[in-house]
Amino acid sequence: MSYFPLVVLASAFLSIVVTSVTGQCPLQCSCLVVHSADCARSFLTEIPQSGFNQHLTNLNASSNKIANLDQDSLRNIQALTHLNLSYNIISSIHSETFMTLKHLKSLDLTRNYIDSIDSGTFMYNKKLEWLSLASNPTFTLPNKDFHIPNLLFWNLSHCSIQKIHSDTFKEMAKLGQLYLNNNKIVSLNNRVFRHLNQLQTLDLCYNALQNIEAEVFSNLLELRSLSLCHNNVSRINITFLNAVIRIGKVDLEGNPWICDCDSANVYFSCAINESCNLNLTCEFPDGSKQRNWSGIDALGCKTTATAIAQRTSKEEMTTTTDQTEESVGPTMSSEPSKEGPEDPKDSEEIGLWLIIMIVLGVLCSVVLVVVIVLAICVLKRRSPRKRRSPNGVQLSEDSRHRQNANNREAEQSMSTEFNSEQVVQRGVGNVTSL
Repeated sequence: MSYFPLVVLASAFLSIVVTSVTGQCPLQCSCLVVHSADCARSFLTEIPQSGFNQHLTNLNASSNKIANLDQDSLRNIQALTHLNLSYNIISSIHSETFMTLKHLKSLDLTRNYIDSIDSGTFMYNKKLEWLSLASNPTFTLPNKDFHIPNLLFWNLSHCSIQKIHSDTFKEMAKLGQLYLNNNKIVSLNNRVFRHLNQLQTLDLCYNALQNIEAEVFSNLLELRSLSLCHNNVSRINITFLNAVIRIGKVDLEGNPWICDCDSANVYFSCAINESCNLNLTCEFPDGSKQRNWSGIDALGCKTTATAIAQRTSKEEMTTTTDQTEESVGPTMSSEPSKEGPEDPKDSEEIGLWLIIMIVLGVLCSVVLVVVIVLAICVLKRRSPRKRRSPNGVQLSEDSRHRQNANNREAEQSMSTEFNSEQVVQRGVGNVTSL
């Protein structure tokens, strides 16, 4: 008996099972993982229009020769959730390329040649959370806002971005990480990040920023990491310093810091604040180059911060002196005063204090009178109650008891007299009968 028909049937059955599990797959790709296709390094010039399983969710088409994405490039794989198109030569993307990908969560367009993207390109991708356009050397942002409401991560590093429109991030309220490092940004609009209330990480290193206003970061209340390293910032003000202290983790290294008396106010303010951990390296003047900015302390600069510190120390010394004079006794007060005429402001303060003391005295008197009246009322309520005598005279409890005792004595004497009269009458009767 020949087993050849059985072998053929078994092979056909296995191929059906494998096809049902792994799905269909173009010849240039590998589909060993369920609902996934690996087409990397396959010399593709476009995304295959057929051969994919309709339930495909993960497509890796990186490191190919794909140059353009038109409106039909992804129309047959609408179930995609993860798409990797990095390391291609893509230079143009149609505004409706991703319109059918309703479930797309991550999109990697790193290392291409994209110049620009229409602001409405991702408006239909409501589930998009992760997006990278990094290392597109000629990419610039449009002057309109992107509609990506659920985006959490956006990498725009190593591009040619020079300016960011104030409404670019308007529809990205959930964005948590933003990377803008290695661009050509010279300045930042004070309102550019105002909508990013949940932003936690912001990287602006290796740009050309010169002056940074603290208002730029005023609405970033959740920001925990700010990188401004290797820009052209040479000074910061007190307001910006307060923002740095609030954020906590701030990288300002590699900037050409000027360490002179104009920067001393910021330095001393940081020095007296335990939460400030800035450790900057001076670039100017020449005598301070490559030295820590703590060298400002040796310049003898007079600043607001040092004035506050000196005033605090003087007040402490004055308090100590006053305490010493009080401990010595009245002999010190016999010396003539060397102070000049009294300051009018001091006189005004003394007059104000006198008025306050008089008002307090009057209030205390009123309170005392009220307390006395209340005490009298309480004593009257606690005094023994009086009753009225038959004659209408009010009697106290003691008077009443005395009157009752007198009444009882009168009754007893009357009873004794009555008995005596009866005895006498009986005696007379007996004599008469005899």
